[in-house]
Amino acid sequence: MAAKVRYRHQRKCWEADYRDSSGRRRRITAETREKAEDLLADAIRESRRPAPEKDPDTRLADYARQWLEDVRAEGVLAKGTVEGYEYNLTKHVIPSMGHFRIREIRPSAVKALLRRKREAGLGKNSVRLIRAALSVVLSDAVDDGLLESNPAISNGGRRKRHGAMTQKDRLQNVRPMSWEQRERFLEEAHRQDSLHGTLFELMVKTGLRPGEALALKVDDLNLTERKLRVERAVRMGEVKETKTGDARDVDLSSELVGLLKNYVAELRKETLRNGWGEPSWLFPSVTNTPLDPANVAKVFRSALKKAGLPKFRLYDLRHTCASLLLARCAPITFVAAQLGHSKPTTTLTYYARWIPSEGQSFADLLDSVPVPQGGTLPGFARTAVPKERFPMEPKDLEPKVEPNAVLEVANSGKSLSAFGEPRRNRTFNLQIKSLLLCQLS
Repeated sequence: MAAKVRYRHQRKCWEADYRDSSGRRRRITAETREKAEDLLADAIRESRRPAPEKDPDTRLADYARQWLEDVRAEGVLAKGTVEGYEYNLTKHVIPSMGHFRIREIRPSAVKALLRRKREAGLGKNSVRLIRAALSVVLSDAVDDGLLESNPAISNGGRRKRHGAMTQKDRLQNVRPMSWEQRERFLEEAHRQDSLHGTLFELMVKTGLRPGEALALKVDDLNLTERKLRVERAVRMGEVKETKTGDARDVDLSSELVGLLKNYVAELRKETLRNGWGEPSWLFPSVTNTPLDPANVAKVFRSALKKAGLPKFRLYDLRHTCASLLLARCAPITFVAAQLGHSKPTTTLTYYARWIPSEGQSFADLLDSVPVPQGGTLPGFARTAVPKERFPMEPKDLEPKVEPNAVLEVANSGKSLSAFGEPRRNRTFNLQIKSLLLCQLS
């Protein structure tokens, strides 16, 4: 049967009949003929698409578990990324939405899930990761023909994605320690043990990311030139390249160099005592591997608690380094290089509020010329500005005109003004620049 559109008098609506790709008869109703024809065209176009390889009635739980197995077997995504997706899918998404058929998932269901997670006390960043895990699964469902569009992504112009973090949210996560808090924390950390105390002091005085500090080797130190080479990081239990993929050299303070000299000397004795030979990792575990970030975070929180300090994250040591440097007027380019930011604008985005503002005092720098040490600027002498720039009163500036000259000009029929022309500046008419030219014209 060919597709056709007709008006149904009993139902008082327009009806379109057609057959789908399986030969099954379908009907579409609309209020107007134009709308019915549009719906029919969309339905025919949809029916001509190839049938999806997977069952459109597949439950989200089954599809997500199969998706995890597939991406793990492909090995395209990093191990840590897959583990993060698996955690959020199995912990948050599947228990709440696993019973949904893929084709039944709507943006309202996604919004409801994220809203419940926020009401349960999860932070915005945690909700963002949940949305990201669900979105990547539903994107593959779109590719498989089970969905027309991804319901976890808003398509309303400039509207934010569900659960997206704003720049304001990211800035609120930057919580550095003050100078006093930093000193109290380091004192307590060194009291607990030398390894973690040295690790935390290195992090807070170099701005390294936690993973970068844990992946340091003894050979990365150049204490003579006070340099530290950063070229790897620990992520999800594996040693990989840095976050940006670039290596960089970090400057060390004098106190930090002295601390590291003593620490490395003790480390060599410890590794020899354990039969490990020369030390490889700068901060090794009891099995001579890089320290586990989770265990380091526990020691960090314990030191905070014993020092009587509020809650901070391990990553806040990096924020502390940047904010305290900028508070001491360190150049923004130096701070960006220490942190490993590719652009100083990134550093400004997160730490600009710690740059001291001197107000109008900076404008005063333009009032004087810097003089080289031990001499004066050649060919330049600053003279005092006279108290009266104009020693004559304004009335004294008027040119004196002889009476005879006035009569001669008056007899010639020309007008005369002390400044060239009436109500005009003397340079308004370039032909009259002086009394002599006025008389000769």
